Amino acid sequence: MSESSTPFEKARLFAALNPPEAVRAALATLMRQVGPLPPGWRWLDPDALHLTVRFFGDVPVPEIPALQARMHDMVARYGPIHLRLSGWGAFPSPRRAQVLWLGLTETDGDPLASLARDLALPPPPAEKRPFKPHLTMARCRVEHDLSGLLTTLPAYSQAWMADGVALMRSFLHSSMAEHQMISLHTQLSNHASESRFSHFLSD
Repeated sequence: MSESSTPFEKARLFAALNPPEAVRAALATLMRQVGPLPPGWRWLDPDALHLTVRFFGDVPVPEIPALQARMHDMVARYGPIHLRLSGWGAFPSPRRAQVLWLGLTETDGDPLASLARDLALPPPPAEKRPFKPHLTMARCRVEHDLSGLLTTLPAYSQAWMADGVALMRSFLHSSMAEHQMISLHTQLSNHASESRFSHFLSD
């Protein structure tokens, strides 16, 4: 933790699965294959792609070590999660889209939903909508009708084994969000969980 941090400073935090480099490279190729999107839309940087498992909101900086320890304990209960990227979609709906995403399915049950529940900070929040794992690929500031585009996007399928959950910090800027990994908590099926903690930096 940075010595310059104060008890009043807060960090916008979330837990995420970060795709391995091979998956990021494949997704970058997919973006180039699709080409430019309608005006106002922008592809995300492939290096910034992630699957949000649990959003923690604004957490006081002094409480981050306790959150890291909680994540360490929770993630230790899980083995690697086998995922498959497949199927395009849009939020909040295809006709009023501001987010273009690729869906994620699990090949070994639904451990992601269970993990998302376990990572909730007490008291657990009331869930407003079902957990829908996805990878955000592109964004737009205003709503667009993408129902036609969704029917023309190429079919895509990519396997992905997630063996770690990252604690991420989000910095909101006027035109984009920047993310910084604070720590990585690995899931090992037959061994004790390992965590790599980085010093928390406020820059």
